[in-house]
Amino acid sequence: MTTVKTDPLAGYKNGNRVADLRMNQKRTQPIPWQLPQTRSGGGVTFDASNGLWFSLLEMNFDANLMLKALGESFVPLVLHAGQTISVNMPAGQVIITADQNRISQTISNLLSNATKYAGEGAHIKLESIVTDSVFSVYVTDNGIGMDSEAAENATTPAVSGLGLGLNISQTIIRMHDGEITTSSEIGKGIRIGFEIPRVVNDINQAA
Repeated sequence: MTTVKTDPLAGYKNGNRVADLRMNQKRTQPIPWQLPQTRSGGGVTFDASNGLWFSLLEMNFDANLMLKALGESFVPLVLHAGQTISVNMPAGQVIITADQNRISQTISNLLSNATKYAGEGAHIKLESIVTDSVFSVYVTDNGIGMDSEAAENATTPAVSGLGLGLNISQTIIRMHDGEITTSSEIGKGIRIGFEIPRVVNDINQAA
């Protein structure tokens, strides 16, 4: 499968601001974490580790559009932190069935942590790897990194500065039958991401 590399900073060259992209032409709204949503045929999950309710609202969407929009939305934060960012994804459409808002929220959390902790001068790469059966997303940086023990416990609330956001993200990904994984080495950056089954369902979108 051909891979496309995009430069979210391109629109900022020569002082030109990138026009905001919106998934389905709409801004993704903050998720009301403590107010469970419902979906036909779907269950609601209570995560006792953080006392929050979660549910999934599944839809078919183009994951590439989502990734491109997320990469561009982080350009101001990346520039402010003195960093760079790139987005690598397969060519063409990548249609999956999942909760787009929840998946977007998870990726946003991964990017936010990279921007916050990688340090000045770091490069952040958002990439997706897609097969017929698996959809994967990884955020990699070449920043300050963390030791292996901290990386292994990154999705638990005990890790200062990272725990709650990644703990929530882990719950979301597990509801999609996936898992968040982290690898890191001090001084060599962090690679964190997730794999979920690539499913495309015939969903009745009618109200």
